[in-house]
Amino acid sequence: SGGGNCTANISGNVLASCGNTISVFVDFGPGHVGIERRDEAANMIMKRAPNQCIKQWPDRSVLFLVERVRRLAAAWADGKTSNFDYLLQMNILAGRSFNDLCQYPVMPWVLSNYTSTEIPDLTDKSNFRDLSKPMGALNEERLSELVERFETFIDPIMPSFMYGSHYSTSAGVVLHFLVRLHPFSGLHRQLQSGHFDVADRLFASIPRTWDMCTGISAAEVKELTPEWYCNPSFLRNDNEFALGTSQDGELLDNVVLPPWASNSPEKFVEVMRCALESDICRDMLPDWIDLIFGYKQQGPESVKANNVFFYLTYYGSVDVASIEDESLRTATELQIAHFGQCPMQLLWRPHVRSRRHVRSMPDLTEMLGLFDLRESSFPSDLLSGAEQSAINDNDDYVDIDSMPISYQLAIASQKSRELETISNLPFLSAPLSSWVHLHAPPPGPHAALISLRLAGTDRCLAIDSQGVFHSFRWAWNPDVSEPHTTNKSKKDKNSKNYNNDFLPAELDADNDLDQADAFQKSSSYDSGCFVAQRELPNFRSIPRLPYIKEGDRPRTQQSLNECQIVCAISRTLFAGHTLLLCLSDGDGNGALSMQFVDPARGIVKCECILPAVHSAAISVIAMDPIA
Repeated sequence: SGGGNCTANISGNVLASCGNTISVFVDFGPGHVGIERRDEAANMIMKRAPNQCIKQWPDRSVLFLVERVRRLAAAWADGKTSNFDYLLQMNILAGRSFNDLCQYPVMPWVLSNYTSTEIPDLTDKSNFRDLSKPMGALNEERLSELVERFETFIDPIMPSFMYGSHYSTSAGVVLHFLVRLHPFSGLHRQLQSGHFDVADRLFASIPRTWDMCTGISAAEVKELTPEWYCNPSFLRNDNEFALGTSQDGELLDNVVLPPWASNSPEKFVEVMRCALESDICRDMLPDWIDLIFGYKQQGPESVKANNVFFYLTYYGSVDVASIEDESLRTATELQIAHFGQCPMQLLWRPHVRSRRHVRSMPDLTEMLGLFDLRESSFPSDLLSGAEQSAINDNDDYVDIDSMPISYQLAIASQKSRELETISNLPFLSAPLSSWVHLHAPPPGPHAALISLRLAGTDRCLAIDSQGVFHSFRWAWNPDVSEPHTTNKSKKDKNSKNYNNDFLPAELDADNDLDQADAFQKSSSYDSGCFVAQRELPNFRSIPRLPYIKEGDRPRTQQSLNECQIVCAISRTLFAGHTLLLCLSDGDGNGALSMQFVDPARGIVKCECILPAVHSAAISVIAMDPIA
C-alpha cells in the first residue's frame, strides 16, 4: 500500500498499516531467528514503498539514521523546517509511531502560563517553560528529593534512577490525554474493564495538569502529544461520553482551558502552535532535543542534566530476543510496553543551534502591495493646459492611451525608474512593446481583469473583478516601425513625415530639430499588439473564486480603483506543469482559499478552504512546487 508504513519492535514483530483500511500485526517469533525473519519481511516492504517514504532499511539503519538526522538538523538550523515538523521527523527516526501507543510521538510542554486572562506574550521568556530541564527538574523541591534518592539507591542488579515513572506511556499519557477521541476511548475502557476510569483521574483541566506535572509529585513528569499543537478535537467531548462526576461535584465534559483561550479549543491550539514556532522556543529547542533524543539521554551527561529514568525504559538496554525463559521475556516486554520507553538516541553531540538569517525576500503582504491598481501620478510639465485641466477634473481615471505618445513614453520611463529596485515583476518591468490591455471577454457584463499570469508558451490565465477565471491563448503580432527622417528647416516640422507626437515634450518645446532628428533615428519601436483568443470550454459551472464580497465587484474603471479583492496566482505550474495555484479570500472572515486551476481548459480542478483560525498564523507563502 502506498499510504502504509512499517514499524519494527523489540520482539521481532512488524506492524503493517495499509492506508485507511486494516492494520496487521505479524509475529515472527522470539530469538534471533525471529529477528532475521522480521528484517527480511521489512526489506521486502521497503522495496515496494513509494520513493517519497522515509525508509529505514534494517541492514543500513545506522548509516541511514546518521545521514538523515544530519540533513534534518541542517534544514532546521537554516529555517527550512518548522519546529513542529522537525520534531515529528525526529520522533519517526527514533522509532516513534502513531500506530504504537507504547512509542507514541512525544512533544514538549512549551508554555508555562496557563492562568492569565490575556494571551501570553510570546516574546517574553517568562511565559515559557525552561526546555533545558526535564519536567521532573522544574520543581526544585521535588528535584532535591529525586537526586537524594538517586544518590542513596543501592542495588546489585538494578541501576539507580531518578524517575520511576515516564514522560511518555501508553496509558498514563497517550490514552490519558486522548480519552475523548476514538479509538483511544475504546482502548482506555479496555484497560479499565470496560468503563472509564475514576473521574478524578481523567484528563479534565489543562491548568490543573500543568500544576500537577510541575508540582511535588514524583509520578507526574508527563510531556505532551502532537495533538496539543495540531488537533483541537481532543479537548472536546464531541462523542458525549459519560465521563462521570468528580468528588467536587464537577461533571466532566470538555477539557477546562486556560482563561486566555476563551473556551475555544481552536484558539488554544493556535496559541500553543505559535508558541512552539516562536523565536524563544526555537532558541531553547536544541536543549530539549538533547534531553530526549540526544547526548543527555544516557550516560554521565544525563546525570548532570537530572534526566535519569528506569533502566528498562532505554532503547536497547535489554536484548529481549536473547531471553530464553518465556515467562521472564513476557514480563520484561510488559514492563517495557506499559511503563514507558525512551526514544532511540539519535545524537551524541550537542544539537546544532538555529542560524539567524536576514530576510531577503518580502513577505506576501509586501509583495501584494507592489501591485497597485491606481495609476501613477501624472507629470504636469509634459501636458498642455487643456490636458492638465482634463486630468484635474477626473482624478479617478485617465485614459493614457488617448494621450500623446511622448506622454506615454514619459510615463513608461517614470514607471521603469520606480521599479529599478524591484525585479521579476510580471509585466510591470517589461518593455513598452510588451504591454497589453486585455478587456474582459464576452459574455457580459464586462468586468475588469484584476490578475493575470502567463502559463507555458502560449497560455494566459486571468481573473476578473467578478472573480471569474478566463483562459486565453496569446501571441505577439509585431509591427516594427522604420526610423523617421526630418529636414532641418522649421517649415518641415509640420509635414506629414514629421512625427511630432513621438518626440519628448522638452525637445518639441525647444524646437531643436537636430536633437529631434537624432532622437527619431534611434527610436524605432515595435507598435505591435497581443493577439488573444479566449477559449470557451465546456464546464458545468462557471470557474470562479469561492468568495467575492458583493460590494467588491467593480463594473467600471472608476470603481476598480477602490477594489479590495486580493488574489495571487503562482508563477510556476504544478502537477506535471498543468495547473496553476491561486490564493484568495475564502469566506470574508479571514479564511484562505487555495485553488488549482487548469489554464488550458479554464476549469478549477480542486480547491480547499483553510479556516481563519489557522490561516491567521500564516506569515509567508511560497507558491513553488517542492518536487
